Amino acid sequence: MPSSDPTVADWIAEGEATIAIFCSPPNRAGCGHSAVVRLDTLDPRMTRSRLARRAVYSACGGRGGEVMRDMAAHDERMRAAGWDCN
Repeated sequence: MPSSDPTVADWIAEGEATIAIFCSPPNRAGCGHSAVVRLDTLDPRMTRSRLARRAVYSACGGRGGEVMRDMAAHDERMRAAGWDCN
């Protein structure tokens, strides 16, 4: 059963190369910026929740955010495999 707090190694094992992080500091709306981060630049033991807590945004100085699958990369892999939901 997959962990509810996946690690960088878990994402890599699933075939992910990048993740997306969105500015959404706790108790604040966030500035709306996001970044795509290469997983091979991160500690493989880092969990999603730890990464979310440690995120710092250069655009607004906010700390904390939302970490999720890089959907642009995911959609591209799905289209390459013959799936198209459009």
